[in-house]
Amino acid sequence: MRKAILVFLCVFAMFVMSGAGVAQVADFNDVLSQISTPLMNNLEGRTNNIVIACKKINGTILKPGEQFSFNKAVGNRTAKRGYKKAPAFMNGQIIQSIGGGVCQPSSTLYHACLLANLEIVSRTNHSMSPDYLEQLGCDATVDWGVGIDYKFKNNTKHPIKILTWLENKRVHVKIMGTKTNSNTTEIESKVLYTNPAKIIYKDNPKLKPGKTNVIRPAFNGYVIQTYRVIKDENGKVISRKSEEKSEYKRLDGITERNKQE
Repeated sequence: MRKAILVFLCVFAMFVMSGAGVAQVADFNDVLSQISTPLMNNLEGRTNNIVIACKKINGTILKPGEQFSFNKAVGNRTAKRGYKKAPAFMNGQIIQSIGGGVCQPSSTLYHACLLANLEIVSRTNHSMSPDYLEQLGCDATVDWGVGIDYKFKNNTKHPIKILTWLENKRVHVKIMGTKTNSNTTEIESKVLYTNPAKIIYKDNPKLKPGKTNVIRPAFNGYVIQTYRVIKDENGKVISRKSEEKSEYKRLDGITERNKQE
């Protein structure tokens, strides 16, 4: 009996070492996409929430055909799980919410997935355009309470690995896998409509003369159509696919000032 057990353990060890049924390091030799977005402020709560979310996602491996769910990977954003209050968008307004800021990792991941030419399963844009977006239409909001999730599928024939981290005041996402061709993916954003925001000024005699204090930043309204463009190694367009249209509400800014000379 002991001999049989030893033989089984040896065979099992050889199976594991051979990598049968598991992703190998060699499967992640190629960078399918890499992108980062800037941290626009140093709010402790928001940075804390971003770090937690990145750690939850970092190292995730998806087999061919497997789906990724942001809410499933990150989990419910609660105080017990280490999340703090930070600014967040809700119905065209800025509120304080536990877990505020986790949409930056989800948005950066969405943009990386587009560039890696992965299949998007479920994505919803923010009610307003986030200030960290360096390309309009490349965001993905999430909300555990109302079930808004960001999901994508590994539609390649090889495993992929997701790396997420915060470094040098930027949220980084890198998707590793196996390249099977020399094609590249570009994302085009076309502005269909712009609704410029206004600044509403309120007098505050307590401020020093000539000084201002921003109570609420302004957000322009937009309608954006994004396209996923695949090009061959010579730059020739192979395909041009429209992604979901993004509609962002306008929010006027509020600034205090002392007009005294």
